[in-house]
Amino acid sequence: MNQKISRPSITLCEMIVVICLCALLFPRALHSQTKPTFGQQIFLMKTLKPSLKKVGIITFNLSDEEVEQMTHASLGLGVKTIVARAAENREISGLYRKLITEYNAEMIWIPENDEKLILGVGMEFLLSNSIEDKVGLCVPTRDGVSKGALCCFQSENNKFTVFVNQRIAAVVGAAIPSQHDSRISYVVQ
Repeated sequence: MNQKISRPSITLCEMIVVICLCALLFPRALHSQTKPTFGQQIFLMKTLKPSLKKVGIITFNLSDEEVEQMTHASLGLGVKTIVARAAENREISGLYRKLITEYNAEMIWIPENDEKLILGVGMEFLLSNSIEDKVGLCVPTRDGVSKGALCCFQSENNKFTVFVNQRIAAVVGAAIPSQHDSRISYVVQ
C-alpha cells in the first residue's frame, strides 16, 4: 500500500504574514469570490465547530501548490491541515485511520469532486466510520450531506451557503452559530 502523508513546514514569519493577510483580506474576499477558497472553506468549517484545530484532507489530485495554499490559509485561521494523498481507492481506509489515530484529525475534508473518491466503497467507508468516530466529514457535494456527511459549501452571487446535516452535527459536536455573517446562510438537511 502506497500511503503518503505530507506536512509542509512553515516558518514563524510566514505564519505571521498569513495571519495578517487573512485579517485584512478575508472580509473582502467573501465579497469578490465566486468559488470558496481553501481558506474560506476552513473558515466555514470553524463556524460550525469553533474549537476546530486539526483537519485531515484526503485527496487524489491536489497539487503541491494547492496543498501549500491550504496550509497557509489554515494556519492563518488557527487550524492545522494534514494532507493524505491516495493513489487508489483502496488506500482511503488506511489514510483515514492514520489521520484519525496518529494525527487526531477532528474533521475529514474531501475538497475535490473526484468520482474515484465521491462514488463507491471509499465514500461509504468514510461516511460510516466518520459517524462512528464522531468526526465531521466535509464533502464537495450536497448529495454527500444527504447521505451522511456533516457539510458542504457552495457559493453564488458572493454569498456562501453551508449545507449541514443536523443529525450528524449533533453526533460530532458541531452546531450552526446563533449569530453569523449575513453573507453566509446555513441550510439544515
